[in-house]
Amino acid sequence: DAVRAEVAARMTGTIKRHITDARGAFQERSKSLESAKRTMTAEHRSERSKLKDRQRDEWNEGTRGRASRLPRGVKALWWRLTGQYREVRNLNEREAQQQRERQQEERERLVAGQLDVRRSLQAKISELRVAQAERLKELRRDVGRFIGLSRLREQSSHSLNNSLRLGLRLDQ
Repeated sequence: DAVRAEVAARMTGTIKRHITDARGAFQERSKSLESAKRTMTAEHRSERSKLKDRQRDEWNEGTRGRASRLPRGVKALWWRLTGQYREVRNLNEREAQQQRERQQEERERLVAGQLDVRRSLQAKISELRVAQAERLKELRRDVGRFIGLSRLREQSSHSLNNSLRLGLRLDQ
């Protein structure tokens, strides 16, 4: 009985150290994943910003090109009378709509790719948290078991012997 109590006391301290070590290891891995998350977030913002700037420049260039097709002055008046102005304007509108759709698809592809990367990192973070919770549960169960052993010491040897005998009798 005394040996059990001594072993339980020693093991409880050891298991508590394991819990502390497990928490420390979790925090280290968590820090590295958090750092990766911050880096990824900054990269994604930068990519979206670059895309936005590039698309704005493309849009401005396309708008200038479309506007240059339309004449000014007397020639514009003549084109309006002949219907050429409306044809060119309709062509410009179709091209502008196509450019808007193409740019929207490009943004959606970029965001979808970034979401995939984010999901992958989030899965790693979730796995780490689940593994940490499971490890701490195991260690707490061990502490509970050893605390139970140390409580056995508190029972009188008479009641312990009776408990053991009862267990033997029931098994027979």
